[in-house]
Amino acid sequence: MLPRWLCGCTQTIENKFDDKKLQDIFDKRCAALFEDFSVKFETLKTEFLNSALEKISDFPTSSGENNASTTTTFAEEVIHGPEQKIIVKPKNPQETSRTKHDLLTSVNPVDHDIQFEEVRHIKDGGMLFQCSQSAEASKLEKVMHEKLSDNYNVHILKTLHPQIRVVGYAENLDGESLLQYILKQNDTIFGTNSDCKVVRTGATNKNKAIFQATLQSNQEMREQMDLKGFNPTVKPYDQKKKIQYTMENLDGGTLEITLDQDSPSKKGF
Repeated sequence: MLPRWLCGCTQTIENKFDDKKLQDIFDKRCAALFEDFSVKFETLKTEFLNSALEKISDFPTSSGENNASTTTTFAEEVIHGPEQKIIVKPKNPQETSRTKHDLLTSVNPVDHDIQFEEVRHIKDGGMLFQCSQSAEASKLEKVMHEKLSDNYNVHILKTLHPQIRVVGYAENLDGESLLQYILKQNDTIFGTNSDCKVVRTGATNKNKAIFQATLQSNQEMREQMDLKGFNPTVKPYDQKKKIQYTMENLDGGTLEITLDQDSPSKKGF
């Protein structure tokens, strides 16, 4: 039988051993739970990232991967649509697959809450991102510039103003007169925020007695034109004080307008 003074020491040692053992078990359990949580978090994060950048992975590369015939030109992307577009282009030409890799490893859409509508390829390994709003485009440009500026040029593309070709009128009107006729007769299309100007006028190549002009507008007017629809092309003619001609959008479709030189009407397209 142990002395009374030694019994207390033994009990203290046993308690300390039990506490240490419990602490070890607790630590191991916590480590296992944390590891399991980390794995699940990384899995969800990867799935979200892959989903957000799915269009990048599936889009054809300049080297012919997937369907390269769908790759668009720089000019085609700039001239169409009101969306904000961002171009990411390597400072030295490279394969698109390399650009994809750098984007996937350097830019995390989850961390920065990046949203974009579409991704397209341009030459020399560049990529073009399309955003529906200017705020999203600015945020995307900032993040990409911070992460990729050492090896890539990143900037927002300026959207070209929609252009309209007026062709087929039989009197050589100066730009200001022609513009006034168009504005007064189509006030339902040219609103308070619309902007339009004549950038060039002159005779057609086929017939020097028939004239044409190119107008530059803004996006609001373009949207109104699309909403109104297009009329079929008609043959131009000159009848006393009226001039009939067609108004043709450069990317397809024509509009018919009749100009009354004495009193421009409010007749729409």
